[in-house]
Amino acid sequence: MVWSQVGELYPIEYRAVCMALATSCNWLFNFLISFFSTFITDAIDYFYGLVFAGSCAALFFVVYFFMMETKGRSMEEVDWMYAGGVSPIGSAKWDAVAAKKVRQEKKGAHENIKTEPEATSTTHTEA
Repeated sequence: MVWSQVGELYPIEYRAVCMALATSCNWLFNFLISFFSTFITDAIDYFYGLVFAGSCAALFFVVYFFMMETKGRSMEEVDWMYAGGVSPIGSAKWDAVAAKKVRQEKKGAHENIKTEPEATSTTHTEA
């Protein structure tokens, strides 16, 4: 599950760096959990399971409030969602076709704006 989320979670321009960081953190925390598990279980016995249960409960809220729904979407659409500031809670209802229309309308509106040429200043030199 971690690898599918890491592959889809980040915008295209940051994906390589973020995936490297996420992979490094995954390896580091896996090592720390396996290294310290014996010490922790010696100290708090079966309550160590409650630590993981609490982590899973906290992750439920993190996923619900902060992760985009990317099921059935292309990488470009996911990137558009991040660039457009789509709310993670409303991301399942986000419509790529409607967003593309809005983006094209904005692009057309920007092309239709006529800009006045800059005033050129002429300098005269006195002889």
